[in-house]
Amino acid sequence: MSGPEIAVDGAGRGLAVWTQKAAALRSIFASELSPAQGWTEAHPLEDDNAAEHWEPTVGFGPNGTGIAAWVRETTTNEIMRRSIFAAVYKY
Repeated sequence: MSGPEIAVDGAGRGLAVWTQKAAALRSIFASELSPAQGWTEAHPLEDDNAAEHWEPTVGFGPNGTGIAAWVRETTTNEIMRRSIFAAVYKY
């Protein structure tokens, strides 16, 4: 496990994201914070069994919109490809 990155908005809602091994690959996991209920159980943000996922980050924008973003990396025929993936949270 690496990280976690954590962000909290002005209303006390929060997001935490981190890298964790799932099977043999790195995956991105998250947990959400509700001021009334606390943190949710950890859950994966992607279900990709063919790529590495790493470098998660998290933040909040106006009106309680949260976003988690990370890098997805694949290698095919010795060619590495990296993409940016994200999950949006609207509270």
